[in-house]
Amino acid sequence: MVASLTEPQWYYSRDELALPPSVRAGMPLSRERALRQEAVRQLWNMRDKSKDKGTFGQAVVTAAATFVHRFYMRETFQDWDHKATAAAAIFLASKAEEEPRSLKTLLSWVLDPNELADPHRANDVRQKVLAHEEAMLRVLCFDLTVRHPHWIAVSVARKAWVGEGEQEVGDKVAKVAWMILNDSLSAPLCLLYTPPVLAAAAVVLACAQLDVALPGPPPPLSEQKALHEFKVQEAEEGEEMPPFEPQVYWLELVGVEPDQLPEPVKDLADVYKLAADEFVVEEGARQLAAKAQSVVDALAFTAMAGSSTVERVPPSPSSTSPGFTSPSFSDLGTRLA
Repeated sequence: MVASLTEPQWYYSRDELALPPSVRAGMPLSRERALRQEAVRQLWNMRDKSKDKGTFGQAVVTAAATFVHRFYMRETFQDWDHKATAAAAIFLASKAEEEPRSLKTLLSWVLDPNELADPHRANDVRQKVLAHEEAMLRVLCFDLTVRHPHWIAVSVARKAWVGEGEQEVGDKVAKVAWMILNDSLSAPLCLLYTPPVLAAAAVVLACAQLDVALPGPPPPLSEQKALHEFKVQEAEEGEEMPPFEPQVYWLELVGVEPDQLPEPVKDLADVYKLAADEFVVEEGARQLAAKAQSVVDALAFTAMAGSSTVERVPPSPSSTSPGFTSPSFSDLGTRLA
């Protein structure tokens, strides 16, 4: 999906992320971040409860999380309850992603059976969700278009590992990158980086976690063409050869440069420092961060070594996206409990 003309309005600097409306209204930044995490956790809880009634897809959760993060850059937690906001976000995202659910079904995910049986309680929650949905539409300026980094990461991983015996590696990288992006939804990284940058960073971090080397730059375009012509000449009579398709460096598939990745990779790794499990924080996050740094260093070296020899295949205009580099996300001085 190509970036919409309105998408740039939803990216912020780190200074702006450190001073959202709720903080300006007096809430500590650590509490503001914790409420964002709780709202996203509520999205996952609703998805779990929906499984016996036809669960909704990943796109709905990702869009809803994006709506929540965008909403609280223009409104406050003091004025708008995060649980009702999460419910409204799922309700809105299910329609935006063409997986609509009725408000009655939504209430069955939000309320326990006793509350649902109480008509007054159910009606109060129904009205609250509708009020939050109306506010969200207003705040988002009816801009409900969300590009999803998950599918970009999967596509890149499956196109980057295409050699003999490499498809299984690509599938593993895609799966882990998907999980990393899911884990990152609780942090407002979608307000800092474009989906292609997040997708590429997730692929790098997935390789770090799996101890898999990133694909290097392909041979120069002239060599690729010469090899294809040789295969055509050597083909047996009657054998039909596929048309020439240039191998593209995996970062070119998303229009991301190597120097755009160190910060988002570190930010994705830092998400695991916010885990409630102390072992994940002390051991898993620390080891993952160290591995990620090694992969990023190797990526930078490969990029420098190949920059003068690799003939780049020009990316299409729609695949190019701007990146955002700045100090570490963890430098915002907060941790989610």
